[in-house]
Amino acid sequence: AVGAVGWFVLRWRRTASAMAVVVESRPELVGKRFLCVCGDEPPEKGRWRAGVIRTVSHRDSHSPELSVYVEFDDLEWEKREWVKVYEDFAAFLVEYQLVWAKRKDPSQTQGSKIKHIQWPALTFKPLVGKSVYSSITAVEFLVDKQLDFVTEDSAFQPYQDDVDSLNPVLRDNPQLQEEVKIWVKEQKVQEIFMQGPYSLNGYRVRVYRQDSATQWFTGIITHHDLFTRTMIVMNDQVLEPQNVDPSMVQMTFLDDVVHSLLKGENIGITSRRRSRSNQNSNTAHGHYTRAQANSPRPAMNSQSAAPKQNSHQQQRNTRPNKRKGSDSSVPDEEKIKEEKYDYIGQGGKEIVPRVREVSLL
Repeated sequence: AVGAVGWFVLRWRRTASAMAVVVESRPELVGKRFLCVCGDEPPEKGRWRAGVIRTVSHRDSHSPELSVYVEFDDLEWEKREWVKVYEDFAAFLVEYQLVWAKRKDPSQTQGSKIKHIQWPALTFKPLVGKSVYSSITAVEFLVDKQLDFVTEDSAFQPYQDDVDSLNPVLRDNPQLQEEVKIWVKEQKVQEIFMQGPYSLNGYRVRVYRQDSATQWFTGIITHHDLFTRTMIVMNDQVLEPQNVDPSMVQMTFLDDVVHSLLKGENIGITSRRRSRSNQNSNTAHGHYTRAQANSPRPAMNSQSAAPKQNSHQQQRNTRPNKRKGSDSSVPDEEKIKEEKYDYIGQGGKEIVPRVREVSLL
């Protein structure tokens, strides 16, 4: 727990004066918003479009061959597409930081005296068009996504979560408060995926799905490489493992585990068992997860086992050749000489029982 908290403090810098958490920018592009102007239009006169980056072709955002899979705000998500960042645009800016910026009060009625307030907004940094936007900062206000350009960094202040979460502007605007919370949570989730010092095996996630009729798929992490940060996720829908790199495709947790993970709690087998217990209703309808398949089978006493033994005896003549080791096969009572459970535990994996069958025939 101490190591996890120490990592959290390093990544979420605390100022010496207010001891407020300043949400740092993350290097990964996935999940970030973008602003762009097509290549045949000058940035100062072009029509700005905005959207979200879902998948990238390269980890290095400065690669000249970088392509990003995007959803545009002005189109349905089904019309998503790959675009070449350094070939298709005269300007391409990506989300950088959450700040407080000055704007006209959106709650003002028409005809009243103009009043300016500080409002949460996203700033953007250029990947393409640096010559124009190195001294100008693009700002997109939350909720209505109004776009503005400011020339001085002093025109806005970084959002500090511990202090600013109690700001009256957020308190009086539930939708704005919710958008801020979602943005902060997304940054923490990505930090856990890319910098967390512990394995995430057994946690349930939602992963963006490209070239499919569905936008996302859900599954359970069955392998997490702490060196490359890549994962194997068992897809709930097709029951097949999927290789996932969280730096190249957007993903998030299905359960509300971010706070406990940052504190170093509920890590490992305990959290996986809790996740399985939350999925009991799905299991009753034939829903499968890798964690459930690998979970230890409870020992049965003679009273609870007796009814099933009778049903197996009735089926003995009709199904004499059952496949050994299959989940559908149950060895005949008189053919079992002994049951031995070899418990294997390594690297935080669950303890899995193995049943050794010895036939007397």
